[in-house]
Amino acid sequence: MYKVYITLHGDYQIDFANSGEFGNLLGYDKKVLKFSGYGDKLPNISNIIDNLFIKCSLLSESIVSGACSSVIFTVTTSTKTRGLPFELNPRHLLWNKINTTSIREVTFEIIDDLGREVDLNGVDITLTVVLKSN
Repeated sequence: MYKVYITLHGDYQIDFANSGEFGNLLGYDKKVLKFSGYGDKLPNISNIIDNLFIKCSLLSESIVSGACSSVIFTVTTSTKTRGLPFELNPRHLLWNKINTTSIREVTFEIIDDLGREVDLNGVDITLTVVLKSN
């Protein structure tokens, strides 16, 4: 069991009740911590961002975890260092059928394991998509 232990000295307190999600990242419920002790649950430092899913509006028949999806590429964060630039190239090209006969617009979205949009903090990204005709 790897819970976070916080030591408080004197009359100090930590207000996790009004700290947004900070307490949850450390494994503490929304409350005011008045005494030293272990968190209420396991820490969630990654904020459940273990994978990044890149979605493309041109797809609807991509298969992810056995279900149809618009995910064009999946990236695990376990091998990446946060804050450092990195480059990813797929090992195998997989050709997916697009969901339109006329392309007017293409949008991409990066989401996490829970389907939440991932804030990249202003980091520029470049995506290259290769299209081929049948």
